[in-house]
Amino acid sequence: MAKAIIKLSYRQRIDDTAIGKFERTVFNQSFSEFAVKCQEYNPGSKYFSLAEMIANNPKANSLHYKTALAISGTIKDLNNAIPGLCNSLGTAGILFEKYQFEIIEGNPFNQATYKAAITYSTGYFHLLEIIDGYMLLAPADDISKQEQAFQQTSMLKMQPSLSITEYLHAG
Repeated sequence: MAKAIIKLSYRQRIDDTAIGKFERTVFNQSFSEFAVKCQEYNPGSKYFSLAEMIANNPKANSLHYKTALAISGTIKDLNNAIPGLCNSLGTAGILFEKYQFEIIEGNPFNQATYKAAITYSTGYFHLLEIIDGYMLLAPADDISKQEQAFQQTSMLKMQPSLSITEYLHAG
């Protein structure tokens, strides 16, 4: 019997130290788009940060959304698997339903200062147990299978950048 029904979020920071293919692609694609789109909010190239652009033109806040469009194909290639989040077997089997891209900071003239984050939100899981810092999870869509002897489960380590964002006590 499930202790709770939960939803998870995982935040992946991406900056110039990124080494994986996915992270490097997102870093390069999003910075390139950011630098181009900033021109609309930075006449005369007088602002050297996203924060300055937003302070002088609140519409510059749309740069998060506009920049995210440049990486939508790369995100689609993930087939909804959260990169960097693996179960206890080391496989990337945790799927996301939606994601949100944000620019943490950025200077359109200096790619080395650019930092972004992607927050992935999962569907619902049954939280069955917590064992030595690992959550024993079963997909919530398996609710009809609860009467069967076995359920499909996964063990996921509680870790930085991973959060339970919705919780419904089941007992």
